[in-house]
Amino acid sequence: MNGIEFIATAVATGQIHGVGIGSPLRTVDRAISFDFLDVLSEEGFDLRRDYGPVEIYFTGGPGARRDEWTLTGWSIDLHRLCHRPELTEGWREAMDVEFPAYTSWAELREALSRIPGAPVLEGEDHGEFHTLRAAETKVSVFVVDSPDDERDYWPGHGDVWSVSTP
Repeated sequence: MNGIEFIATAVATGQIHGVGIGSPLRTVDRAISFDFLDVLSEEGFDLRRDYGPVEIYFTGGPGARRDEWTLTGWSIDLHRLCHRPELTEGWREAMDVEFPAYTSWAELREALSRIPGAPVLEGEDHGEFHTLRAAETKVSVFVVDSPDDERDYWPGHGDVWSVSTP
């Protein structure tokens, strides 16, 4: 699948690879087969699973069984892809999604326009980022808004930095 179409579908549905807020950890394990690093919060209540291009957040609690952890949010970290081609290649091989090194907001907006019933995104500026939010799916799109930023090691002006819930 084309990475821009994957991102547009995530914005429109609030899900990545069929999992979203409320999905149990075991369902995520079945849906996403890619190496990861688990980072447990000091208190033991929250878990961040870092797959490289994607991070998924869970809540459970100290002593919770693995099957009691539930997904509370996710992030597609596009800013990592322009300087880490091995992440792009690995995700393509494992998950059949081919991300470009950079994704412009114009490309993502065009892909969203082709999805019937795609949510409307409301925007606001936050310093060097323009944030667009789909209230229906609780997905936010963060776009680099500093006119001085050019594509290089990081996304440039008009590029999507990340897409996340909630």
